[in-house]
Amino acid sequence: MRQKRFVFVQLGIAIACLGGCEAAPSVKTAAQCFPEAAQPWIISEKPKSLAAAAQAAGGNATVYVDRSGSMVGYLDGANNLERPLQDLITTLPATLRLMGHKSAFRSFGTAISAPLDNGAGLAGRAAFTCAPGAAGSCDNKESRLDVVLEAVKSKDELAVVISDLWFSNSDIQTTGITALQPLLTEILLSGRVVAIYGIDSPFAGKIYDLPQPGLGATTMAYVGRHPLYMLVIGSKASVVEFGDKLAGSGPKFLATGLAAGTVRRALFAIDPGQQVRADKAPLSLGKHPRLRPDYLPLPQGVEIQRFALTRGLPEKRGAAAPDLPQWTGPKSSDFLKDVVWSGPTESRTRIWLRNDENCTKSSWLSRSESDLGWSAAREGQRRFSLDPARLVSAFSSKGVYLVVGEVRRTSVSQPNPASAWMRGDWNLEPEQAQSVAQARPRVFPTLNLSEFGRIMEGALAAAAQKKDQPIAGFATLVKVED
Repeated sequence: MRQKRFVFVQLGIAIACLGGCEAAPSVKTAAQCFPEAAQPWIISEKPKSLAAAAQAAGGNATVYVDRSGSMVGYLDGANNLERPLQDLITTLPATLRLMGHKSAFRSFGTAISAPLDNGAGLAGRAAFTCAPGAAGSCDNKESRLDVVLEAVKSKDELAVVISDLWFSNSDIQTTGITALQPLLTEILLSGRVVAIYGIDSPFAGKIYDLPQPGLGATTMAYVGRHPLYMLVIGSKASVVEFGDKLAGSGPKFLATGLAAGTVRRALFAIDPGQQVRADKAPLSLGKHPRLRPDYLPLPQGVEIQRFALTRGLPEKRGAAAPDLPQWTGPKSSDFLKDVVWSGPTESRTRIWLRNDENCTKSSWLSRSESDLGWSAAREGQRRFSLDPARLVSAFSSKGVYLVVGEVRRTSVSQPNPASAWMRGDWNLEPEQAQSVAQARPRVFPTLNLSEFGRIMEGALAAAAQKKDQPIAGFATLVKVED
């Protein structure tokens, strides 16, 4: 019996810049004259020449295709309307070219093959079956995802992995978790995103390594539906663009599948925020006698909310509590679609005083870092209030202050709502394998898919705990006057 194993593995620029100067030649954008922690929350346009250069630079991409024998079922089950595996192999080069990427194909079993010209042969049965008399040298009995992830980890490129993610229970008990989670954690810590697509696919082939309690494993022939998977690993920008290109120019089943539920997706990222997330006016204006909107001049291409604070004006005794400028977050709109982001959070306030007009690292002096101004809000959210009475110690002198508020995820909720589909009807628990096999369901689920989701959530949680990466926040300028 064939045994298949998976081992898974913006802002106070120097005063001169506030007068409207261009960014210093040594920086790419005007926002880079501000402390690095503030830059994600400042709206800043990149020079068109830089954007054009980035697009022209393109990149490399490798498509890794699982060549195990069970993949034949996707080829034999294909029909005139649905050919997911063939469509992916034949259309991915064009999709990647639209991104400016040069693509290469490799197949993998226990090892990774040499590059295959445009995926030559991977849309035919011969790539996944053993020729007569060649069984001893035919590498189609294992799917070593640990080898693939190790290769992906060491390369600065976009990676696409196509597989059925099928692995036996005995592998899970031994090397599955220990081999994969450290690799995935390293990939996520490097700032890369892992997207998992599940594709409801027609299938006519064999389901291998079905656990039988006390009897080992068995193999059964099956005709129906069986999910096919695609892992996409790369920078956040490239993974998001890849998804957009698939929806706009890829096969119809991918373009419509996410909306219809026949294609499911989960994104795992240390930074789960939208590509453009800064807000011109993140804080409500409120109504406070010592605070008012201000219009400090800003350099071209930079937007940031500005307030003026009068220090000397006393608070009126017995007056009603003032309506303070506030920010509440994170909000669901702050995050990428389908991203795994929910989890315990902590908030932080950082304050800098503008020191000079030279647009250098010493142009902003750090004044404080604390939880000042924060309180609990709705479930999973924190609220920041710009309260002069509480911030007076930080605003101890006249000047222009930069206030940055951040919400950081300290771990990841497990199980996570964004990956619930991996624990749903597409997941097959080992103890249910025989009863499901006898029932012959319309969609045959994937053995231990929930375990793979748990491994991914665990890797993301470990990476989130190690890296000080805010997931939502704001930046604002406060001009303090007498």
